[in-house]
Amino acid sequence: MSQSLPLYRIGDTQKPLLCTITYTIEGATAPSAKDLSAVTSVKFSMVNCATGVVKINEAAATIDTAATGKVRYSWAAVDVDTAGRFWGFFTVYTSTVTDTYPVKRDDLIVLIGSDTLTPD
Repeated sequence: MSQSLPLYRIGDTQKPLLCTITYTIEGATAPSAKDLSAVTSVKFSMVNCATGVVKINEAAATIDTAATGKVRYSWAAVDVDTAGRFWGFFTVYTSTVTDTYPVKRDDLIVLIGSDTLTPD
């Protein structure tokens, strides 16, 4: 995944989560964008880092630019109603395989803060 650390406040639904799905080929010096042209769907999930409780379970994500791996997840109010630090990941489905990105859970951390609690 290539992106900066996404930071939101409780209730923020206007600004979607934007990511580029990438993978690393053995021996490569930099990750490559995943071509999503043959993908049937992309789902987004998010888990609370402190409690392990699933906040979002395979909600539909949108492919913005298939050739360059660009995806977005548009927040529902219930997705951003709790302050905390969350692991996020996208599951990519084709007719024959399923892959999860990023592979390392700490590569996509979503921070949701509030007036009285900061997630970091």
